[in-house]
Amino acid sequence: MTGFQPPLEERATSELLQIILQPERWTKKVVRATRKELIDRGFSLEEQEEFIRKRKEDDKKLSEWEEKELQKKYEKNKTKSFQVWELILLFFIAPFLFLVKSNTHRFYLYKLYKEKYKLKFKQALIVTVLSYIAWFMFMKYQIQKSQEKRQAEIEKIDISDWKKKYGYE
Repeated sequence: MTGFQPPLEERATSELLQIILQPERWTKKVVRATRKELIDRGFSLEEQEEFIRKRKEDDKKLSEWEEKELQKKYEKNKTKSFQVWELILLFFIAPFLFLVKSNTHRFYLYKLYKEKYKLKFKQALIVTVLSYIAWFMFMKYQIQKSQEKRQAEIEKIDISDWKKKYGYE
């Protein structure tokens, strides 16, 4: 066929079979020319249709098998749990993961949820929330201590000389 690079005549039979398996990706003219080229190579229209039918059945069987395997994986994932050291590590770094520009932690939680890791998702969510609470309490405590220390330093300052100098006494 002219205008088709490389020409159909130069293409391997497997390439031509891929074209007729996915006719929606090609123009009708290309599909017709491909079918004609396959006939020239000894594949009748009946053989081509049989090939397409078998491939679609195989794809359907494979798809059903993949779906069953995915469901098995999801069933296993439901009860998988984090190890204790992973939860401890997550507890300490969760707020930092949240602050990082990339959405790594949020994406990780979403991935756990999407892949049906029910127990892991719950554990990660609980540990993350507890981590935020703990870090918030820690920061609040540090700020309060800092303010108390500053107030104590202010109260220790002797301003009697200053008061005398500027006439407040």
